[in-house]
Amino acid sequence: LVFSLTMTQHREKNYIGKDNRINHSVRMLRSFNEPSSHPPSLSRYRLFLRKFFHFINTLPRAFISLLSSLLITPAVSLHGQVETYAYGSPEIIEVNSMSRDAFQQLDIGDYDGALVQFNQILESKPDYTSALMGRAKCLFELGQYLDAFDSYLKVVNEDARDVYALEGLGNSALYLNQFDQALNYYHKAISIYPENSTVYHSMAVALICQKNYEKATEYLKTAILMYNKRGLDAPYSLLLSYVCYAQSKSQVRINELLQYIKSFNFSPDSWVTDLLRYIQGDIESTTLLAKVVSREQEVEAHTYIGFKLLFLGDKERAEQHLKWVRSIEDYHSIETIIANNIALEPKA
Repeated sequence: LVFSLTMTQHREKNYIGKDNRINHSVRMLRSFNEPSSHPPSLSRYRLFLRKFFHFINTLPRAFISLLSSLLITPAVSLHGQVETYAYGSPEIIEVNSMSRDAFQQLDIGDYDGALVQFNQILESKPDYTSALMGRAKCLFELGQYLDAFDSYLKVVNEDARDVYALEGLGNSALYLNQFDQALNYYHKAISIYPENSTVYHSMAVALICQKNYEKATEYLKTAILMYNKRGLDAPYSLLLSYVCYAQSKSQVRINELLQYIKSFNFSPDSWVTDLLRYIQGDIESTTLLAKVVSREQEVEAHTYIGFKLLFLGDKERAEQHLKWVRSIEDYHSIETIIANNIALEPKA
């Protein structure tokens, strides 16, 4: 049985072989793309595991499932804890028998149930870092961003160099519309671990909301290059780049971006490919909306339709789409944050 604590999963990673993303978060993807690039506290043993599972990440998912069932087993430590490393999990997590249910519930997305378990664990072990991180993850996914912030902060108070807690603080602040504070924590995270491509993506979101499109595009370029270096595509970073250029009314940059997008071989059956085809002008907005099968896709479709119409000068229709996105109260995503904070009138 494998227990994993994936604090947040970033949509650029989830894009591969999937048509949808996990709801409610900025979805951190902890990148370990260089053998020598790792937080200082990692042991050689853990670094070896990271290299091994980076290789596993390149294998077909069916083979991975078979390999997982055969090879991934708990190893009991001297203290009676279970130490595991699972595909899709960014780090080794140590849990004892008390907390197994909590991590299991977290892993399957039962955030309410996992939160109850983590709270019970923390009653007797208030400084148990894994439980604090698990609790923060649950609170974040449940939309309780202030409480998530407080939980991540407790981890940072114990270890000021915990890059994942710092990133979690940045994400929580981002969803609380505290963009300066979010950027502060993101900067701290990349100062410790500069190879985390997702932090650059998240920083770009905060800067877009502050209407600093030039700086945002710089971070998006960095994120895209980091993803590509690891053999990953970054379609959502490309979409955000489009928003930046559209808001800046830079036709030249948009033309360059659209040409650059053509150099990628995205899956033809992927939802994000449909979004890219729309901004490229290959399909109409009605066709895009007809392909929607979930709330998150609906939010994304209206967001990027709105920004394209805004760039084309059709402010009235753009406002209809973005107003609909702003009206959503039971779902939160990068798109809803941007739609609620960005000015409708593009920069001249």
